[in-house]
Parts: sequence; C-alpha cells; structure tokens
Amino acid sequence: MKKLYRRLAATFALSTCFLALLFGVSLYGRGMTESGHALRQLLDSAAANLKAAGDDQDERLELLKEELLARARVVEYIVARDYGALEANDGLSVLRELMDVACIRVLDENGSVLMQSGGGGEVSAPEASGGAYAEPGADGRPSAIYAVALSTHGPFAAVRVDADVARLGLLTRSELVRATLRAATTEYETSLVAVDAGTGEVLAMSENNSQQFDVAGAASPDELARLIGGAEGKAAVWTVNGALQHAAVLRAGNVYLVAFSPVSRILKSMTRTVFETLTGIGVIGLLTFLLVHYHIRRMERELLCAQTEAQFDKLTGLYNRSGFERRAEEFLAQAQPRGVLVLFDLDNFKRVNDAEGHPEGDRVLRAFADCLTVSFRKSDCIGRLGGDEFIVLIPNAIPACILREKLDAVLANAREALRPYREKYDASASAGAAPADGSVHSYAEWYRRADEALYIAKSLGKDRHYVNGSPREKGDRTEHTAHDGSGGA
Repeated sequence: MKKLYRRLAATFALSTCFLALLFGVSLYGRGMTESGHALRQLLDSAAANLKAAGDDQDERLELLKEELLARARVVEYIVARDYGALEANDGLSVLRELMDVACIRVLDENGSVLMQSGGGGEVSAPEASGGAYAEPGADGRPSAIYAVALSTHGPFAAVRVDADVARLGLLTRSELVRATLRAATTEYETSLVAVDAGTGEVLAMSENNSQQFDVAGAASPDELARLIGGAEGKAAVWTVNGALQHAAVLRAGNVYLVAFSPVSRILKSMTRTVFETLTGIGVIGLLTFLLVHYHIRRMERELLCAQTEAQFDKLTGLYNRSGFERRAEEFLAQAQPRGVLVLFDLDNFKRVNDAEGHPEGDRVLRAFADCLTVSFRKSDCIGRLGGDEFIVLIPNAIPACILREKLDAVLANAREALRPYREKYDASASAGAAPADGSVHSYAEWYRRADEALYIAKSLGKDRHYVNGSPREKGDRTEHTAHDGSGGA
C-alpha cells in the first residue's frame, strides 16, 4: 500500500510540473480565442445596429415620400379648380407655404414649367403613372425628394412638389455611422471604430473610449484601408496608440467595423488565473494525499460489496446462477456431502407474460421467490437460475417421506401465492428433486438429475413434484418417486 501511495504522489508531482509548463500557453490561447469571440460579438451587434438604423431611415424615407405624394395630389386638385386665380394672384406661393414644401411647379406634358413657386432642381416630362421619388446623393442622403401628381382635367399635365431635404432630418452615411457607434456599449478597454472601406477615413469611434486610432504601419488612410481589409475574418494583433491590441474586423457595406482590446488585459487575466489555478492544485493535491488512504479503503469495501451483489438476482434478491453454482460446488467439495437439490419451474408462466406483460410477470416471479424464502430454512441455499426457473440446495440428508411432505407443503404455499394467476392462467409450480448420496461428484451431474426429475413431473401433468432416487451401488437402475399436490403417488 505504501508503494502505491508513493507512486500516486510521484505521478501527481510530475503531472503538476507538466501542467505548469503547458498551462500558460494553453490559457493564453484560450484568452485570445475568448477575446476574439467577444470582439466578434461586439462587431455583429454594431453591424446589426447599423443595418437597423439604415432600415429605419429607409422606412422613414418611404413614409415621407407617401406623405409628399398626398400633398402633391391635394395641390393638383386645388390648382385644377382655381388655375386662373392662382396664376393671376401668385396663389401658388401661398399654397406652397400652406403645404410646407420647398417648391411647387405646374408642368405641361413636355415637362415645361407653366407656373412655379420656390426653387428646385431640373425637371423632365412627367411619367405616365406619377409617384414619389428620391434622388440619391453622394453622401448617402437623398439630394432631392419630390412627388408628381398627374392631372386629367386641368389646363396642365402634372404638378410636382419638392420637399425641403435639409429640414427632414435625414442623416448622411457618416452621420448614421457616428450615431450608431455613439449608442454602442463597450467596456472601457475595448474600442469600436468605423473606417470608410474606400478611402480609409475614420468615420466614428465608440464614445466611452479613446478617440485616437493610430495604427503602426498605416501612415496614410489608403494604407489603413488595406491593413484593415487584409485582417477581415482573421485574428490580428496590431500596435494601436502605442500598445499591442487584439483586433477583429467586420465589413458592413462600404464601412469597416474594427473592434480591439489590449493584449495586456489577456496577459493579466492569464497570470491571475495561472496563480489561482496552481494554488488550487496544490491545495487539492494536499487533500488528495491526505485522503487517498481513506478512498482506497472505501473502494475496497465497495468492490467487496459489488462482488457480493454480483452473486444475487436483482429482481428477487435470491442467488443468481453464478452465485448459486459457486455455493453448490463448495458444498460438493466437502467430504461425503449429503443433501438434496430441488429444481422448480413455474407452469404456464408464459401465459401471464403474454396476457399481462412483463411487469406483471415480474410480480409473479417475486411472489414465488417470497414463497420459497418462507418455505425453506435460512441454511438452505435458494437461487433463481433465470426466467421462471428456481433452485434450492438443502445441505443435509432428508428421508424420502419427509422430503415428499416438504415438497407438498412448498407446492401448497405456491398455490396460495399464485392464486390470482392460477384462476386466470392455470399458473402453478412443478418441482424435481435429486438427493446427493455420495455418488454425485459434480454440480453439472447433480443438476442433470434434478432437471430429469422436473421434466418427469411436468410431463405427468404439472403442479406436482418428482424425486429422482440415487442410483444403486452397482448403478443398474434408478428409483423414482412422483407426487402430485395432494401427496398421492
């Protein structure tokens, strides 16, 4: 046992040293992986917010276009009814102020302006369906938003109404990115930057971090754009603002989103974790060394218990086949063993299983096992060989008449225990007995004799017992005795 303790202690010491060598590298790799995962999550969130902001602005633009088209139709209706009065009295200006728009123009079918109030861009011949339109601008915000309402009964072809884009509150692409990053929530040491993918211009940075983004090796915006583009989808370590930073890049449209955090943060966390872990390992090792004796003793007891349990049938609590055979062989190994081996089999048990199912069959087996336990002595060895086959070893010689009486009593007890199943399925028990009188030298031979007796009992009508007499000294014939449940021959 002491040698085992020394081996365990040496193994633990070597394992701890090996762990100390590998743990730092492993933990650094894990820290970088977790940091990269956190940075990607931050980028995914920022990209989703940026897309949502763009979708919101697009939705708002569609609503503005619908509202502008409605106003254009109102203007068309008024102009069609009072065309002359409006032309003579500059009523179009009053109408423009009432509609709160930048420009109203009345057009002929060629797109020429018949009447106008306010300034606006160039116009062309109105399309056949009319509608609301937004002309894209270079900065991502519409340069013009207008609606055309066709006229079918006035001295003109259509009315065009232009909105005042500057007053609508629509954001440029840069303004949209800045607003999104300002709303982003990041840890103090983690920064989020948006860079124009084409020009390399820094568009915005998250507000609760440093507002400086100087990357070593990127002296110009073009170099910055190339550096960031080459790191997309990869783990990158850059020198940003004079410190090593772990960076991740995600492209959202024509904008690069860059998230980065200090590598020193990972190293600090790694150092703290290594120290805490090695301290914990030392404490655990000490406790393990102190308790190893207790656990080994406990395992020995559990092994002994498991070996004992392996000899018993879980369903009935009786010996199983291997446990019973071991005890039968131990009995036969004695000098001049004298005893009786009784083999039991449940009659018509299959009917119960087929009709009621295996759970009910298990209850029948337990009931018969209890019957055997009550009917025999504690010194008798009782087992279940499997299925509905049971066996009992009586470790002493019994006169034939007493053995028959004993088996009659056992079968009577079995009828009582199995009464519900006897009435429905004619369930009962049959028994075959084989005494050991010195001529039996192996368990296999003894079992064969008992099995022959059981076979004869079942062939004679079941619910009875049969005693297979031992051979005569010269072995010339065998004496057999059969009894049914009432004790008759």
